[in-house]
Amino acid sequence: MNSVSCRAPRNGRAPIVFSAPAFRRVACLRSAPVLSLLFLLSGAATTAAAAHGEPGDEGAATASLPTPLVTPLADIDVTYEVRTPDGQSASQRMRWNAAHWRQRLDVPGSGLVMLTDYQAHRLSVVDLRSKTFTVSGAPDTRFAPPGQAADGVWQKGADDRVAGVPCTHWTSTDTDGQEGDFCYSRTGVLLSASRGGVPTLRATAYAETPQGPSVFQEPSGFHEVKAVRLKP
Repeated sequence: MNSVSCRAPRNGRAPIVFSAPAFRRVACLRSAPVLSLLFLLSGAATTAAAAHGEPGDEGAATASLPTPLVTPLADIDVTYEVRTPDGQSASQRMRWNAAHWRQRLDVPGSGLVMLTDYQAHRLSVVDLRSKTFTVSGAPDTRFAPPGQAADGVWQKGADDRVAGVPCTHWTSTDTDGQEGDFCYSRTGVLLSASRGGVPTLRATAYAETPQGPSVFQEPSGFHEVKAVRLKP
C-alpha cells in the first residue's frame, strides 16, 4: 500500500506496507495505507505454508496466483528508501508480525511511530518527542489477510531482485487513473514501487526475523491523548 497520493489500486485491496503515506502525515496514513496499503478483514489469515528456500521464494503455489500476495506471510524487518513528495529521499523502517497482523512503521526525522493491530482494528500514533500516543481505528477497510491474493485487476510483469530478495513486478491502476508498479516477493512483501513511472519506494535491507509483542507496544511512560478531529 506512493509518495504523492493516498489512492489505492482500483477495485483492489491495497498492500499493507507501505509506502509513502507515512510522509503524508497521519491523515494520509489513515486514509490509505499505505499505497499503501489498506483493508477490510475478510476472514482468518492463511499463513500456513510452504517451506522457505530463498528469502521471499515460496515456489509454484504462489507463483501461479493471478494477482499478488500483498501482505507478508512471515515476520519481517524491512528498511525502505522512500521518495517524499518534495523529491527528497528518506528512510522508513517497517516491521511485521504475521501471526497477529501487527505492523510498526518508524519514520526517522518525523518523531512519529505508527503501530497498527489489524486484528484489534487499532492504530496508535506515537509521538516520541512529547512522549504521547493517540489511538484510533485501524485503516483496515482494504486489508488483505496474509495468504489471500489481492483483489482487482493486476498485470504480471518481469521478475526482479531487490535487497537480495526475488520479487515479481505487478501493475495496477489507482482511482486517479495513474498506473502503479509494485514488486512483491512470493511471501507478500512489497520491495519496490513506482507511480506514473516515478520511483517512490525501494527496499534497502530485508530480514526475516521474529518480531515479538514489545515491538508493537507504546513505550513505557508514554501517555494517551485524545485525537483531534480535523474539519474538512
